[in-house]
Amino acid sequence: MKPLWTLMLVTLLIVLSGCGEQTSTPKTEDKAAKLLKDAEAGNPEAQFKLGGMYLAGQGLPQNLVKAAEWYHKAAVQGHAQAQFIFAGMYALGYGVPKDPAKAAEWTQKAAVQGHVKAQFSLAGRYARGDGVPKDPAKAVEWTQKAAAQGDPDAQCQLGQAYAAGDGVPKNAGKAVEWYQKAAAQGNVRAQLTLSAAYIGGDGVPKDLVLAYAWCSLAAARVGEEQMEARSAVQLVRDGLEPQLTAAERAEGQRLASHWKSGTVLARESKVGRP
Repeated sequence: MKPLWTLMLVTLLIVLSGCGEQTSTPKTEDKAAKLLKDAEAGNPEAQFKLGGMYLAGQGLPQNLVKAAEWYHKAAVQGHAQAQFIFAGMYALGYGVPKDPAKAAEWTQKAAVQGHVKAQFSLAGRYARGDGVPKDPAKAVEWTQKAAAQGDPDAQCQLGQAYAAGDGVPKNAGKAVEWYQKAAAQGNVRAQLTLSAAYIGGDGVPKDLVLAYAWCSLAAARVGEEQMEARSAVQLVRDGLEPQLTAAERAEGQRLASHWKSGTVLARESKVGRP
């Protein structure tokens, strides 16, 4: 599991700063002044938003130290998103000294409150031993919490844990169940992993048409910049196509093209295959 911090904070910067353009207008300055007043009065939501304005440099000069200070004020009042972002600032050394242990501490505070991204991030920390002792069982425990809340990355990761027997008893059937939950939400990694499961009959009956359908769906969703994922998808498709009849390829493509978010691909019949 890769750390989420860089992506989360860069995304936050872009969203708050209007796609990277720093702006200061009378409107944003008035907003900053009102937020500052509310934040100084102890309003945690205002403190959180003010931290975001300092982080992005919107309406206020960009200042990572002040951003961290205001996120911290909101975090100590129990604002879960502020806790998670403040943890990320410790993880990256933004406005505060880089400190994996403090990053883990604040991540856990947010995770305990049910913050789903914090839960999955904490799982990754336990898996890597990053700021906390390495503990595969706790990694799975927090992955399960995030997966139960519907996080597709956590669901896919939990499927992989069951497939490998990593922190949980090995169970191919349960692995597939979690892959399907993530794949139904459009998670490309889960869709490609399901394709492989259907190729090998691992946790599901072998079905090359469904394998081709899931692979085709993943191919349609993977981004141009995701070169590693695109290569994996192409490799699977290249291996599958010679094993399918023209009718089977057409069925797989039809299933993929008619897929709707929240659903799992299924065939009405399996004529022509044992």
